[in-house]
Amino acid sequence: MAFLFDAGIFSVEGLSGEILPGTKLYWYASGTSTPLATYSNEALTTPNANPVLSDSEGRFPSIWLQNANYKLVMELPNGTQRTRDPIRNPGDGVFVTTAALAGPNGTALVGTIQAATGAVPAAANNKIGEILSVLDFGDRAFMGQGQDATAVFAAAISYMNTLSYPATLLLPARARFLVNGSLPAFTSNAKYILGEGAQINHDGGTLFTWGAGTPSSVIDGGIMGLNYQGLATPTAGTCMVAQEGMSRLRLNGIRGSNVSAFLKAGLVAYAGGYFIENCCLTTHNVNNDVIRHGDGANSDIKGLNLTASGVSRVLDQTTLSGALANAITFGAGGWDTAVWNGLLINGYKNGLLADRTVQNKNISNFRVSDFYFDYCADGITLRNTQTGGGINNMQFANGWVVGMDGYGVHLDGTVGSHRNITFRDVHALLGGKNNWRLASQTMDNVRILNAIGDFANRLNATNTSTERDDFVALFGGWVARGGRFGRTANGFAAAGVPNWQARYGATLPTTAADYVFEDNQIEGLTGDIQSVISNTTLTAGKLFSSSIKNNRVPGGATRPAYATTETVTAPTSAAVQTSNTPFTYDLTIYGGTVTSIQHNGTEVGTDRANMTIRPGDTWVVVYSVAPTIKRIIWP
Repeated sequence: MAFLFDAGIFSVEGLSGEILPGTKLYWYASGTSTPLATYSNEALTTPNANPVLSDSEGRFPSIWLQNANYKLVMELPNGTQRTRDPIRNPGDGVFVTTAALAGPNGTALVGTIQAATGAVPAAANNKIGEILSVLDFGDRAFMGQGQDATAVFAAAISYMNTLSYPATLLLPARARFLVNGSLPAFTSNAKYILGEGAQINHDGGTLFTWGAGTPSSVIDGGIMGLNYQGLATPTAGTCMVAQEGMSRLRLNGIRGSNVSAFLKAGLVAYAGGYFIENCCLTTHNVNNDVIRHGDGANSDIKGLNLTASGVSRVLDQTTLSGALANAITFGAGGWDTAVWNGLLINGYKNGLLADRTVQNKNISNFRVSDFYFDYCADGITLRNTQTGGGINNMQFANGWVVGMDGYGVHLDGTVGSHRNITFRDVHALLGGKNNWRLASQTMDNVRILNAIGDFANRLNATNTSTERDDFVALFGGWVARGGRFGRTANGFAAAGVPNWQARYGATLPTTAADYVFEDNQIEGLTGDIQSVISNTTLTAGKLFSSSIKNNRVPGGATRPAYATTETVTAPTSAAVQTSNTPFTYDLTIYGGTVTSIQHNGTEVGTDRANMTIRPGDTWVVVYSVAPTIKRIIWP
């Protein structure tokens, strides 16, 4: 590129203003004494003499410089010399032409700095590159109007992976793109997609992947403000986002329809945490998991709405929901820590399924609040099927769970552990079978507090035995306090569904001696509570014996609000009496001709006896003349 040093307009003058004809300009390569030619034309085809002489008016001819650095020596008529080295040319970026600025690398020639204390300069191309537009990689005249943009997105992601600094890919507002198959993964840190409401129509493969498939390969990245549109009939394996060997993924403000799978986390490599906020998706009712977890930690959800299309919501005694997809699943690996708030999950085979299928893995440390799992086949299922590890340290609070085909809340498994799990203020209803089912053989400190079970036994035409009951516990290791189980609204069957109510309000284990069932309200069609055991039975190594007391049942068996005393008709002499009431009372026997009074097989006297009778206790009185028997029920 040529550079015009002098156009021959100005004259060389002395200190007194006199014209200095014959002034010489010697041109050398910078830093040397090697002559370097100058030219009289821009095309650099006609060289000047070296030195170049000023004419009688002290003017030089046109002097065009090559794309090189020069040393200039000016010699005045009196022999005095002045040297300047280097004389720079446009090639080193000091002198920049309009053509250079307009070229593809023009922004690299411009610097920028924020007007702030401590700011440091940066090349404009790096600053502009922090936010790229997908239109930078395609024909702007047509991009964003629904054309196939698979190659365009692939080129953009590949370029972003070369950047060592944070960068965002902008999808202009209201633009529409078509992407088929899987795009390249983001394999460098801090790469984001900003949708601004743009829409991507996608089918087949995984749309966006963060991580190179090795642990901790990528830190930071995510999607904000994107509309996702899947096909009406998706290709198997279609997924929106995968997190594989990446930490701190953010998914914010995503709207989607015809979604097959939304997020796969840690199925290939450890996922180091993700954050979902204010996302609303309508998904296909296919045999798939909308959010599926493998190995990882730290799931943070604040505001997630998932709705499966095509699921029946008919409330009768025979119709199944037809739900095929699972909303959120764990179990393909271990997962530590989830904090969720504000979930609305509607129409899935499982709202939350933790199915631990890998040995020696734990699914633990969950805090779930303000959730609504509606019209799911099963609401919350926590299942252990492998030895080593378990499902531990979980809290569910302020929730609504509907298990239309099976169970509202279900703890299951013969191995592993269910330890330190709490449900507080959780309402399970419309269960196809039980609203609450504790079937795990390895429970420890499972707590059901202030819980409700309503409208159980929806599919009573096909249910058998304990599947017809509201609250069912088959093993010990739990506490249920302050709840209500087995009732329908106002004590009546649901409108239009005859006899849709639990057979028993609660069915409790007959052999375990390691549970507490207290201060609950229970009701069933056949009976209120069954299979109660002695309160005094102990199991070695357990922290407490079983306790069943202070429970309210209909039909006059409700515990009174104040102490009452009543006379009990003396039973047949020597006949064993068993307390089937759900609360504790005091019994006093006196008078008559009595030869023996026993409490739980232990002799307590022959005259006046005072006994505290708990649910399941036995007592016997042997007499020839019937005594007086008083019962005191305490509030």
